[in-house]
Order: sequence, then C-alpha cells, then structure tokens
Amino acid sequence: MSIMMVIVYNVVLNKTRQIITSTTQGDTSIPQNDESKLNIVKEEEDDNITTYTKTNTNTINNNIDITTTNEDDLLSSKGILRWYGKKLYDFTKRAKFTPLRLSTLERNYLSIIEGALKVSEYTDKVDILSYRQKSTLIHKELKDLLQLMSGLLMSSNYNIGQKQVKNNAINENISFYATMIEVARRHKIRNPEKMRDTYGKLMHALMDSVQENVFNSSSSSSSYSSNEQQQQQTLVLPLKTVYNLLEQHNSLLLLKDPIFAVSVAQVAPLYGQKLSKDELLYLNTQKKQAKQIILKKYTSDSLTREDIELVINSFNDSHSYLQDNRIPIDEMIYYLRSYFDPSNTNSNHDNFTSLQIRQGQEGSKLSHSHKTQWFFVYQSLYLWNNIIDHMFELWILAELDLTSHDNWYRLRNTGQGLQRMQSCPRVSKKMSYILSNVQKAFQSWIGLSVVHLGDQDVPNAFIFIDKYNQIARILNPIIIILRQLHDESSLPNEIKIYIKKTFKSCKIAIQMILHDFFRNGFNGTGSNGGSCIDGRSTSAWNWCSKIAKKPYYPLFLMLGFVGFDGQF
Repeated sequence: MSIMMVIVYNVVLNKTRQIITSTTQGDTSIPQNDESKLNIVKEEEDDNITTYTKTNTNTINNNIDITTTNEDDLLSSKGILRWYGKKLYDFTKRAKFTPLRLSTLERNYLSIIEGALKVSEYTDKVDILSYRQKSTLIHKELKDLLQLMSGLLMSSNYNIGQKQVKNNAINENISFYATMIEVARRHKIRNPEKMRDTYGKLMHALMDSVQENVFNSSSSSSSYSSNEQQQQQTLVLPLKTVYNLLEQHNSLLLLKDPIFAVSVAQVAPLYGQKLSKDELLYLNTQKKQAKQIILKKYTSDSLTREDIELVINSFNDSHSYLQDNRIPIDEMIYYLRSYFDPSNTNSNHDNFTSLQIRQGQEGSKLSHSHKTQWFFVYQSLYLWNNIIDHMFELWILAELDLTSHDNWYRLRNTGQGLQRMQSCPRVSKKMSYILSNVQKAFQSWIGLSVVHLGDQDVPNAFIFIDKYNQIARILNPIIIILRQLHDESSLPNEIKIYIKKTFKSCKIAIQMILHDFFRNGFNGTGSNGGSCIDGRSTSAWNWCSKIAKKPYYPLFLMLGFVGFDGQF
C-alpha cells in the first residue's frame, strides 16, 4: 500500500481503538494488541514493511526550505516521510501485482480492441442453453472477433494491419493478438471504471479460447497439445508488471531503496487535515527531488531513464487507485466512531443514536444489539479496507482462475440470469489469508466467515472482483453528501431553510443518514442472512436500491446526488 494510505489507515484505526478500549473493556469483539498509547503501529499482515511506522501529524514550519537535494535530508525529519510515515518500505511484493502504465502504441491497440469488443456479439451467441456441442460456434465467434480486430488495425495502421491479415493467417498471428488483448486486460485492472460493458465479454472469450484450445495448429478439437505448444498458441499472456520489467533489467534493488518510497508517496492531506499551498509545494518538491535521485542512481545501459519513469508512474497510478477506494471506507469508519458510541446504553432510535436491529423489522434478517451492530459494521468496513488494499493481486489471481485450461465452467441459471459457474481456487486461498489476518485483529468475529466463490451467490472470480469494485461506488455518493452537510456555511440559503424546516439542523440530518445506512445497509438482506463475507456488500447494495424511498432523498437530490453508478 502507499505510504500515505498506510498512515491514513493507522490514524483512523488508532482513534477507533482508543474509543473501544476506553469504553468497552472486556468486550469479546475488541481489536487486540492496542498500540495506540505509543502511537506506533506494525502492519504484521504485510510482509513488505521492514520497520515500524511512527505517525506524526505535526504542522509544517512556516519557513519551508524547498532546496533539499541530499538523500539524508529526504529521509530525515525534514523530509516527506515526516508526514507520511518514517519507514523503510520494500515494494518487491507489491511490484509483482502492479500493472505497468500503457505506452502510446499500447493505447492505440487499446482503442482497436475496445472497438472490436463493442461490435462483437460473442456472449449473446455463445452463452445460451443448448444440447449441442458449442465448439464449432466458439471457434467461429472467436475468429470473427480477431478478424474485427484485424480490420480495425488496418484502418488505424495500414502497414501493420496488412502484415497481420495477409493470407488470412489468424493462427500465425496469435502472439500479436495476445499482445493486444494483454493491453486491454492491463488497462482494465488499472482503471476499473473503464470497459464496464466489454471486459466481461473479453474474459468469456479468453476462457473459451483456453478450454477449447481453439488455436492449436495441430488440431481443432478440445484435446490439449504439449505445454510448449499450448503456450505458443494462447491468447492469454502474463500481465506486464513493474516487477517483470525490473527483473528483466536486473534492477530489483530499486524497489528496496527508501528514496524510491519518497518518490512514489502520495501528496494529499490526511482525513480531517488541510495543507496550505506552501506545504503542498514543499511535499511535491521533496517527491520530485527523490525522483531525480532515483533516475540518476539507477539509470544504466540496461535500465533506461524512460523505464524508471514508467516504474514510478505505474506505482503512482496504483497508489491513486488505493487512495480513491480506501479513503471513503476510512471516512465511514470515522463517522461510525464520531456519531455512535458502542458502549452507550441510553441510545435510542428517536434521536438516531441506536444501531439496534431486529429480525423481521424494516426488512432486517439479523437481530443485533446496538453494541453488536456497531462492531458488525466496523468489522465489515475493516475487512473491505483490507480487500481493497489487495485488489490488484486478487484481480490477477482472478484472471488466472478464469483462464486456467483445467478449470472448466458450467452455464447455470443462478436467479440472476445465465452465469458461468466456475471454481476459484487461487482467489479463495488469498481471501482466506486476508480474512484470517482481519479476524486476528479481533477477539471474536461477528457473523459468518463464509466466502462464497464458485456457487449460486458468486458464480466465478469475475463476479467476485466486480462486487468489491462497487464498494467505492456505494460509499462515495454518501460521503459527498455528508461533506457538504458538514460544511454548512457553504450551503445555499434555500437548502439551509429546507434543512432547518425538515431536520432542524445539519447535524441531525447527518445523524439520520448514518443511522439508516449503518442499520439497514448492514441488516442481512444479502444471502445466508447477510452476515457472510460477500453478503455484507450485497446488503449495502440493496440499501442503495431503496434510496428513493428514504425521507432524506429530496435533500440528496438538492445536494447533487444522481445515483450510485455515476462519476463521483
């Protein structure tokens, strides 16, 4: 994870633990190993961290010196690590799951394959219930897709396109098509909001190409050739990652350099803090200086300056993804801690301070006391944070599960249309690891520990990834509304009058929204009573579908709410 994200997470977690330990001593769901008194946190579940992280939220001196160029100065208390955690961070493991940023040529390839996928009707024609063998149909549709790519390639670059379509030799150009497809896969992982209507079609085509062995030059049957030949004739190439690039140039030591940690640190204020222009200038200058040191130190005949810049930019992009997806969860933890006290025995629904839910009331499928529900929500948010932090790794493992030649799928009606039901051994193993580490932070776990994968609830790894990509889409619109209500002075007078008339105050409006979300967004309306791992996100999504019936919905509309599936 990025340095900034570690510190944001640690600050929120420490404050939450302080509340818990001071008010609910002896509770079985209290996180263990409270180190908040020392203000030091050790991320035991992450093998990348080699030293302790000490948070420091001191303000920057007004007399800022931005002329630092020395490595020791960058790593000293004057450097950027003073605010984002003074630690030595080994990025080797994360580099294995950090996709490289696309080059200009690769972006041209991306537009070609996106165009072909938008025109193709692959899933419409292949994913149908039929008693006939679909091998011939799959072969035809896959080759039609590649021919579409060839046609668009020729219109984009005649010389390259003519070479690829010469004599219509698709089988002879599989490696080229696989390269283009790898670009699209890498682009999607780096930008989950892109290719929302084409990525699933692409993965379904790749699943069939592997399992049907479509491009085996020796046979068109479903029998498999040798491993060497199979590797040559596949459309599924390993993703290009930062680790692969540095390994090719024997430069993996760069990832362990503490100056590299400075060069990829996120320059953004922690939640609840503000940075002045001088402070932002200072931090950005530190980051640029670290980048120049890394470029000078590691540029060689083997590893070019452009390669190093690509590595740094790729890490910055991945850290931006983590920031955008984890900050909403961190803020929700902050709101939970600020507006609800788990030890408050006088809380009630009249003043929106009680989170108690009962089975059968307001659609709830769970019965939790106020205290139990508080911890259930907290544990769910804590788990989501950890899943998001490992999302790149989970996504790459999901693609491996989807495109494994010996992992066959079955077409089943799961109640949400025909789905490809397929086991997910790699994703399941990683999720078990993440869940185990999360549960170790608590003395007991509220709800089920079942992770649905390859069944009616989560048919395959693609559906699993999609479920957790929705977390930010669920939380971000709520967070945007709450931020506006917190800054009451910036609201138009008309909205202030409406709030005073309807809710009496902005604080009560915020309390009502959070009270409803923390109760009815985690009330078990997911599968298996909603307390299983994936059922928690399903419950939150069900709450979103009922937003138009909420008493505060007009206020949402006044503050710019357009839905949970737009741009935030």
